[in-house]
Amino acid sequence: MGADMTQVHWFPVFTEVFGPQCIEKSAPPQDIRFENDDSISANNLTGIWRVIEPNGNERVEVDGEVIGLFGGAAKELIEVLRKQKNSKDWREALARQIIAELKAEAEAQARAEASNCWGFRFMQECLVKGMNYEQARAAFLADKADYVIPISESTLKYAWKNAVRFKPLTAPKKLNDGEPAPEVTPREKTKVSLAASRAASP
Repeated sequence: MGADMTQVHWFPVFTEVFGPQCIEKSAPPQDIRFENDDSISANNLTGIWRVIEPNGNERVEVDGEVIGLFGGAAKELIEVLRKQKNSKDWREALARQIIAELKAEAEAQARAEASNCWGFRFMQECLVKGMNYEQARAAFLADKADYVIPISESTLKYAWKNAVRFKPLTAPKKLNDGEPAPEVTPREKTKVSLAASRAASP
């Protein structure tokens, strides 16, 4: 289906996903209802659907997690059904996709936090050695240890800013000393997060 779908094109998408149209309750083109669940209203002009009369069906439990499905876009439904082919219906498919995206976001956030922590400690070490930012940046990029997670330029500058503000009196333990990297504990993450918050404050 094309990117710019018109009113004529959205209808078959909605009926394929939600089932037959409920003629009695529909007020097309902006309020299409469905026989399988008339709590859902679809707009053929925008391709948007929403729950206007919650009846409990909008709450879907998948693998012990409850997801609320209160609306979205037809484009999203098409993509979700393509990705979640093994789901029993569109609700389960959409719920599974949302859970997958939330988990991916959580993993990305965890990686970002780990990157901030390692970058912060690496920059502290460089500061004690008397390096400036460009030297520290070059040293970081040259470091090929497996435990160093790739960090963006903006994150690297942020780590340097925090290291400058909270410069240690003595050199922290080297990160590239040939030994396995120590596990980043929740307490260490909290300390770095606090440092980042303070640095961001006016």
